[in-house]
Amino acid sequence: MNGYHQYSFDELSRSLASRLLSGTGRASALFYKENPEFEIGSLLHGMSVDDEFLIAYVAQDSDPANKMETVNPVRIEIIRECMDPSIRVVTASAHVLGQVEWISLADGKEMLSAGKLPERIASFVAETKVRIGIVSIDKLLLHQPSGVTRICPESITASTRAVSFPTLSDEIDCSMSLGTNDVLRKVCIAVENGVLPGKICGRCPQASICQHIANKVVCADIDSLGVTLTHIKNDEITTVFAAFDKPVKDIKEFEYELLKIKNSSLAE
Repeated sequence: MNGYHQYSFDELSRSLASRLLSGTGRASALFYKENPEFEIGSLLHGMSVDDEFLIAYVAQDSDPANKMETVNPVRIEIIRECMDPSIRVVTASAHVLGQVEWISLADGKEMLSAGKLPERIASFVAETKVRIGIVSIDKLLLHQPSGVTRICPESITASTRAVSFPTLSDEIDCSMSLGTNDVLRKVCIAVENGVLPGKICGRCPQASICQHIANKVVCADIDSLGVTLTHIKNDEITTVFAAFDKPVKDIKEFEYELLKIKNSSLAE
């Protein structure tokens, strides 16, 4: 394997940030200056074809947002959780500070007609009264097991999103291909021992671990460049990134690169 040395930390961070802004994860918004007590706890979010970061929600007549100015300072948090439904672990998050400009319903319909809206937002705009905001990003911070990284918003463009994998619809198919807990545990150990290309993203000592999750491995993230796995040991939680030989762009290539990783770990 050629492995992880092909991918810089910036590349990995930018790829994850691109997927988070493009619709992965759960988004919320806090209008910390105009009305700090008002928070939209569940937002649709994504990137338009013009590289605009959009948020959207179904507005109620009583919402305080209806009385706000057209442009408001906003803090947006996008939470990414592990893909294993048996355990709830936050694996990454993006924090956005910026200004949101609310557009009219008519302008939203116009963007829909022009094909400029991301798919998830478009499906709601077509059926309900969805309020759309265009967010001008002043600061974008990415939190992940390796630490906190400041991302340049201008680096999240249509070209970077075009090669972003997996899409929202691909994620479940990818997670079904991961394999057994024992196989994933061996992948983690192989990365830790330097047998497989990748890196140790973080170690967190634990005084005690619930026995029902001891020695469990959960998938923290799937990326075009590799997979991030969290190994819950008896006294420590270790997160590793196992790198593919080359970036993948579809489920078939993902399964092929994943098989190579698993076979290499089992051979040791």
